[in-house]
Amino acid sequence: MNGGLPMLVDGHMHLENGPLTKEYVMEFINEAYKQGFDRIQILDHTHRFKEFEVIYQGVKEASDQQREWLANKKMKFKDTLSSYVRLINEVKEEELPIEVLFGLEVCYVPKYKEYIRNILKNHEYDFIVDAIHSIDGKLYDMNFSKEILWNKYDVDDIYKRYYEFLTKRRLVMDSIINKLTEIESAAAAIVQHAEAEKSALDEKFDKKRMDFDKELEADTQRQIQEIRDKLEAETSRILSGQSQESQDELNALQKEYDEKHSDYAHEILRRITEV
Repeated sequence: MNGGLPMLVDGHMHLENGPLTKEYVMEFINEAYKQGFDRIQILDHTHRFKEFEVIYQGVKEASDQQREWLANKKMKFKDTLSSYVRLINEVKEEELPIEVLFGLEVCYVPKYKEYIRNILKNHEYDFIVDAIHSIDGKLYDMNFSKEILWNKYDVDDIYKRYYEFLTKRRLVMDSIINKLTEIESAAAAIVQHAEAEKSALDEKFDKKRMDFDKELEADTQRQIQEIRDKLEAETSRILSGQSQESQDELNALQKEYDEKHSDYAHEILRRITEV
């Protein structure tokens, strides 16, 4: 909700007519912002990415028109999922005016469900749209679909087959979601364990650092005290030596006075009387 109003969301935007660049995506974002959208959800079909080409083998073999359609390398199987994920990360590092989510529109092909599951678990997306675009390999929404599908088979049989795929797809997607949930839970447990280990190591390091600081302080104080004691001893020795020398000089002067004070007195008297 935005100011009490429902959010305006475009949940299905494709990049298939342009490059996987941040500049191209920003055109979508800026225009959506001008139009008053609160959120857009960007996704591309799996037939854009090289990793998924193998799952379209049945579509290629079902008709020449489909083989030719998928042979357009300007549109099909031209990019890698790694380049798409790199683009997602680049855009999400920007200060964006609206919320932007990234996902994939995955073609459901029963034969390749395990292959699809393994590819999807290698990257993280904000959402996954599961889609059925073909009935037993025949695309139902192309300009050539009447020729290869609708004019050749009973409409009720086509819809029946579609809903059979839909039911199977739901089971597969539930399995994928459960697997992704398991992976996410395992990742969360790993992160939690790592944080606990880091906390324990930080505490251990802090204790060692504090012990080291205390030991260093005690050793420093001990060395300072040793230096102080040496200085005091040396000072005392010097002062003691100077005191003894002074006393010896005083004793010598006293002895000389005792022995010659009469002579000094007569000499002083003589000098006074001569004046």
